[in-house]
Amino acid sequence: MHGEFRRSLVSGWKLLELWRDGTLLFVGAGDEEFLCWATRSSREAGPIINNLVLTEVMLLFAELARLVYRESAPPPATVRYVVELCSPKDAPYSLAPFPVPVIELQCRKAPWSGNRWSLEFDQQTTAPGQIAFALLREIYAWFGFEADRIPYVDRSGPEPVVTPESIRPRHK
Repeated sequence: MHGEFRRSLVSGWKLLELWRDGTLLFVGAGDEEFLCWATRSSREAGPIINNLVLTEVMLLFAELARLVYRESAPPPATVRYVVELCSPKDAPYSLAPFPVPVIELQCRKAPWSGNRWSLEFDQQTTAPGQIAFALLREIYAWFGFEADRIPYVDRSGPEPVVTPESIRPRHK
């Protein structure tokens, strides 16, 4: 776009931009078309976040950022990640610490309709799964959940991380 940035856009649904100054931006719909996909949002519960979608987006964006910044000349030592939730219905989001909530009673409402978190990471030593978990930890804390309640996390190592395997469906 005018030599300033690259853009991929699906109108009304999602946007991905990479600016010449290194800003990498992803915007996704905060409604049933994306972030609240396949949940039972209601007037009482407000929009309910699909925590699998949230987790997968965090991991995929952290992985994309790693790949993009690795190709930068010179690659940045640190990268600031900013996550913002802004409810499209101006009603607070709800979130549950279980894989895709079955009933809205499992959910907690956010204190208000939107918030922003900003964390900085060393791009050379911090894995995408660590970045995804750290961002999720901030979001879940806003909803009043402890970090050990975040679903789709691999806790088998020295520190919790999000991995492709931890978000894959488990077939019985």
